[in-house]
Amino acid sequence: MAQGLASWRLVIYALTLIRARDHLDAFQAEGRVELLHSQLVGKELMKHPKGKPRNTVAAEAVRALKPAGFSQADTADGLSGEVDCS
Repeated sequence: MAQGLASWRLVIYALTLIRARDHLDAFQAEGRVELLHSQLVGKELMKHPKGKPRNTVAAEAVRALKPAGFSQADTADGLSGEVDCS
């Protein structure tokens, strides 16, 4: 009985290694290894700024429309393309 259990453990171990190799192969085929390397500085992971990325295009548009006297609603409409902001 103990020998049968040991055999099953070897089978499970082998299947786990095969599954892990398949996952690594897929990871590499999808180009994720290169992506991972691009996010490393030496052996450290690059630090990203906290929070959501800013929409700099929208922020610049708001700064341009505000001095022109546009209301908040006009600015929102202008950014969605409904108002001619020129």
